[in-house]
Amino acid sequence: MVLGGGRVTMIAEAVFVQMFQTANWGLGSALGIILLLFVVAVLWLVQRVVKLDPSVTRQE
Repeated sequence: MVLGGGRVTMIAEAVFVQMFQTANWGLGSALGIILLLFVVAVLWLVQRVVKLDPSVTRQE
């Protein structure tokens, strides 16, 4: 559901359908928040696994 493809609905499309086609603002916003939390969790896990040092990634 996250990536979509073929006959599978992408989650962004599901949010769009709930918000604008069915006018179900509550479910659309809940799906959006779930997607946001999922992305933040993935980024946090990647940062923990890779252990990036902020001073190394900053270019001055």
